[in-house]
Amino acid sequence: MILRKVLIGVIGMLISYPTLSQTIEEKKTDDFTGSKIIRTSEENLLRENGMFSYVRVSSINNETVLNYRFMITGKIVTINKGNALLLKLKNEKVVTLRLDDYVVAGYGNGAVGVLGSDAPGANLRFVLDSDQISMLKSSPIAKVRLYTDDGYIDSDVKKEKWSSNIQRLLELIEE
Repeated sequence: MILRKVLIGVIGMLISYPTLSQTIEEKKTDDFTGSKIIRTSEENLLRENGMFSYVRVSSINNETVLNYRFMITGKIVTINKGNALLLKLKNEKVVTLRLDDYVVAGYGNGAVGVLGSDAPGANLRFVLDSDQISMLKSSPIAKVRLYTDDGYIDSDVKKEKWSSNIQRLLELIEE
């Protein structure tokens, strides 16, 4: 009887799993500033080569922002203002995003909840222009390159579902 209940619970979770991802987490108008804010859920992008990353898309007064949260096992990195995050799409185009601030990775800074709280990481913010949005919506992501002060870190986006997460998040904030 207990096994049956557990099995029914697991099946229920598996059936509902796709509906739990890619959602609008916040949609409001700020009481003080009047700013219109739309923020999506944070979704996986990659888990390769000791790098874990998550993405979120926000719209604040029609300015679209991509948050790229990452953790790197065992390595503190610094990222200078102007360093790039390159997103190579499956259609072979490359979207170049430039950091507009200096960032030092720190322990727990890239964590999502308790996961990764003991690993170095950071949360990077990139304002997207209309050309970048169009390119990101046109094709899933195949590979990510993050330039740090020590060189760069390449990672392939191997999970098909994750490679399309930015596309789906951009579509969500336009609805």
